[in-house]
Amino acid sequence: MVTPVFWEVDKNILSKIDKDALKIIKRLHKLGYTAYLVGGCVRDLLLGKEPKDFDIVTNAESRAIRRFFANSRIIGKRFELAQVFFKSKIIEVSTFRQEDPSPPQITREGKIRKTENRYGSEETDAFRRDLTINALFLDPLNLKIIDYVGGFEDLKKGAIRTIGPPIKRFTEDPVRIYRALRHSFRTGFQIDQETHEAILISKELLTQCPPVRLFDELKKDFAYNQKPFTSFIAFLDQFSVLPILFPLLKNALSNKRALQEDLYLKIPANRLLSSEALIFFLAISWLESLDLNRKIIGNLKLISNDLNNLFSIVRPPRSIVSRVLYLLSLIKKIDKAAISKNLIFSNLDQDTGNLLATFLDLWKPELVDLLPELTVYEKDFRSNPSADRKPKAPDKTFN
Repeated sequence: MVTPVFWEVDKNILSKIDKDALKIIKRLHKLGYTAYLVGGCVRDLLLGKEPKDFDIVTNAESRAIRRFFANSRIIGKRFELAQVFFKSKIIEVSTFRQEDPSPPQITREGKIRKTENRYGSEETDAFRRDLTINALFLDPLNLKIIDYVGGFEDLKKGAIRTIGPPIKRFTEDPVRIYRALRHSFRTGFQIDQETHEAILISKELLTQCPPVRLFDELKKDFAYNQKPFTSFIAFLDQFSVLPILFPLLKNALSNKRALQEDLYLKIPANRLLSSEALIFFLAISWLESLDLNRKIIGNLKLISNDLNNLFSIVRPPRSIVSRVLYLLSLIKKIDKAAISKNLIFSNLDQDTGNLLATFLDLWKPELVDLLPELTVYEKDFRSNPSADRKPKAPDKTFN
């Protein structure tokens, strides 16, 4: 059993904490439970940053939390947690848990699947987390930091360190490699020597992560608007991780660095959370480097196969890739129409139309002015131009 270290915090920190998160903690305390703020919000508060989300951890089980808060629901298959709804936000409340000590499971595809979590104590909950700086509890009612892993000292020193032996922790869940690099990039903290060496030794384990899970992690960094995404890509390359995640993309980004930085900076803030925008950014980086624009015109399946190779390790959902392929095909049709003047858009839904206009502005801004003049019909109803139905999206050729 580990005795935590307690650190006092200034009462001014209360003004930076979400009022609804405080209400949840106070109510749980009033009902006889322990409840703390935990994770990234505590780290950001101590660094003087504004947290994006406020996560709460408690010894109350999820079903009890659901009873206490009418504006809540339970989510999660591997481990349940409660979401408490407010007008403009959702606050997640999880129960103290511990990791299953059994080895991680290996799927038939050779991917690592995390073992199930179980209910635990605040001590086990701290030790199951990835990095020391992400494992601090903040008790806002008593104005104390509860530190089981030395995270407070690492914050003061500016150090990124895993909880426990890094090679063991990376083997259990290779996504921790990616997260260690992310937090070093965002905070400017130095990765401690043991963790640094373990990343270089273990980085190939990233190929054993479920590809969709890696894509979900990548989306967070694409949406992070305090530092350019292209700078994060370059940071990954310093640790030789970029060629593992995107073997085909490394040369594309290095050869077209100026183009991609310009492309990323043009992406509107309200599109930064769009999965389609991330796929578009990566796809254009790849296509521009190979000069494959002509392929999109002639054979959508051919370009789909190229993207299939691009997203072999970090794999987005099929539906999103299919939609981006569809938009790319429409852009190329507009490109052709700039010469032939014989295609006109019709019956696109509003969201697709907005994405199309955004992507045109990013990639082919000279074509934006043509958009109101042109209509694109799919092959199966060009013979009946008066047909009042929406063009079909391409087949889902992305496997």
